[in-house]
Amino acid sequence: EWNKWLREKINEGELPPYFVYIPSVIPEFDSRLVSWGDPNQVILPRDPNRFKEQITLALSHSIPKGMVRIDTWDDWYESTIIEPSVRWEFKYLQIIKEVVSKILGNP
Repeated sequence: EWNKWLREKINEGELPPYFVYIPSVIPEFDSRLVSWGDPNQVILPRDPNRFKEQITLALSHSIPKGMVRIDTWDDWYESTIIEPSVRWEFKYLQIIKEVVSKILGNP
């Protein structure tokens, strides 16, 4: 398990005790609308279940615990948004709230 390995490396002196690991999660990545993207490919299709799994793993393994980067709130051109929308409503914010409450406790 990642956390166990990392803590062993810190305890053995191979990594500094102030080591920080902040994983990043992303709901989707679609570069078809940007100039550098492939107009025929969605790199990471949107899937709320996969996002939930990603954020669960990220929150469980981050150091310090609970620190996660979410890419992004409102990048509509790359479709990495978690901002409420007509299509997804509040789904992604609800997933974040559910996972954070489960792993870190109710805020």
